Amino acid sequence: MCADVFGVPTVRLQSGEGVGLGGAIQAGWVWSNKQGSGTTLAEICERLVQAVETSRNEPNANASQVYSDALNRTSEIRKAFSEAKLI
Repeated sequence: MCADVFGVPTVRLQSGEGVGLGGAIQAGWVWSNKQGSGTTLAEICERLVQAVETSRNEPNANASQVYSDALNRTSEIRKAFSEAKLI
């Protein structure tokens, strides 16, 4: 389903704590750059993130289009409400 929503392939991480891992990676990247290391986010992820390739999901083009259309419609409605000063 995530692959359909975002329109890109998805894979499960080896770690069951993907959100926590992502936060730790982001914090580590900021800290290391503050120290002047110049380490890129991609370099850190390459060392720490392990994907389970057998869990790969490809997006369903029809489902992805439904989600994309819904997002566009939601954006149009929000813009209309904003212009009418309803939000």
